[in-house]
Amino acid sequence: MQKVNEQIYKAVSSKVYELDSMRETGPGKAELASLRRGIGKTIFDSLEAAEVVLKDLPEELIDNPKALNAIFTSLTLFALQQQGNSESVVNKNENTIGTALREYMSYEGLTSDDDRKRIVKRLEMLLKSKTIREISVYLKNDMQLIKGSKHPIYISYPKLAEDLYWFQFPKFRNNVLLNWAKDFYRTKKIDKEEKE
Repeated sequence: MQKVNEQIYKAVSSKVYELDSMRETGPGKAELASLRRGIGKTIFDSLEAAEVVLKDLPEELIDNPKALNAIFTSLTLFALQQQGNSESVVNKNENTIGTALREYMSYEGLTSDDDRKRIVKRLEMLLKSKTIREISVYLKNDMQLIKGSKHPIYISYPKLAEDLYWFQFPKFRNNVLLNWAKDFYRTKKIDKEEKE
């Protein structure tokens, strides 16, 4: 039997690819819109978006409130980033939110101290979060920033869901947040071709 975090990763990956494949159709646009209306909420506060999330979800995950909230939050953020993008925002790598914020700074040429402080402040807000509802609000704000980048920035939504699942356990919360911080501060040269 798969571990819960592996089930979450697989379920979100499947749902993201399903939503991506139908993003230009009427039903696909409607499902993405339903998910966006759930941003900043929990699955229990948004029945319209919950319907999209619960469809075809394995029973073990439906019966797990922490898994549901992680999946829900990740999919609502995916819907937000996909909004208005003609290109797919499906990510083929394991970028975390920390990586995405670092790439945003690099792509946007944010090199001044003020620019860096502004982005670091966003990261600090994430790192101070204690509840899924609180972190989902900060993630929404970060996603809106990332979405406005001149260059595509990708986030692994299955990985985000997995991280959000572990975040809800006080014992593992700091590990998740520390990994995001390490990804933000990790030095990585972005090839000029990648930037262009």
